[in-house]
Amino acid sequence: MTVLRFSFFFIYVLFLNLLLPLSVLANVELNLSDENIYSHVHPSFLKADHEDFKAELKDKVLTPLSWQQKMNTSNWDILCVGETHSEGYRNIVSSLVLSELKFDHLMLESKASEIEPLLQEYHETENAIFLSAPITNIFKSVLGNNPQLRISGVERRPEQERLALSETLRLKRGKLTREAFIAQNILDTYRSGEKTLALYGSLHCAKLNKGLGLDTPFFKLMESYFRSQDMKVSNVRVIRAKDHQVLSALLRQYGYLKQQPIVLSNLQNLKPSVYNHQIDLYTLFKDYDNLVIVP
Repeated sequence: MTVLRFSFFFIYVLFLNLLLPLSVLANVELNLSDENIYSHVHPSFLKADHEDFKAELKDKVLTPLSWQQKMNTSNWDILCVGETHSEGYRNIVSSLVLSELKFDHLMLESKASEIEPLLQEYHETENAIFLSAPITNIFKSVLGNNPQLRISGVERRPEQERLALSETLRLKRGKLTREAFIAQNILDTYRSGEKTLALYGSLHCAKLNKGLGLDTPFFKLMESYFRSQDMKVSNVRVIRAKDHQVLSALLRQYGYLKQQPIVLSNLQNLKPSVYNHQIDLYTLFKDYDNLVIVP
């Protein structure tokens, strides 16, 4: 019995000696904050993962102004700007995404017949309401930079709504039908040679998210078509740092987000190695080519 107890004690001590170095190694360079922001970071996030991530971000972090200037000299055809229909969000978009951006055509998630009254309201009162929220600052930015801007509405037309209703009753596919009609209206409205910016709900601009009920994400469908026509398509989304705490904590640890917003650009060219740390960044990065992050 004494020998057996000694054996168990020896195994226990050996286990602790093996476990301790692993626990120390797992916390290398994590620099835990008081809020323990890394509490749900996988323990395999080691020094090598930090170095990979920092090296990848080095050439991808831009100021909003330098990103817009880069876009102005880049060869792109369609830029999808994912938004939430709120005044605060639109004010951020107008100042960080659109304040210096040059383009030819703005597509809105509205009916074509609503565009003229919307612009008239803006010019007369400077207080235009679109989808239950002011869009005034968006118009100030885009029309100030692009006086000859063409603005189109690509929401379903009345005849498409009637067709969708009949098909809904027959096939119960109303939501899918709406997106299909919007896609068709985008194709009908687009003019070759124009730089076109589409201001849509963020799910319309996501590459992986199927939140609209489609078998294939809406942007992916449109992107596939436009790329088949040799057109360059991109997307961008604004997020607040507090909405993705792990990412913002990592960025701050690397010296970014010091009271100033940043743009993570060209995210589709991230090396696969940056996902080795197993933080849930894959979907966020793969959904958007560019992320504007506000402290």
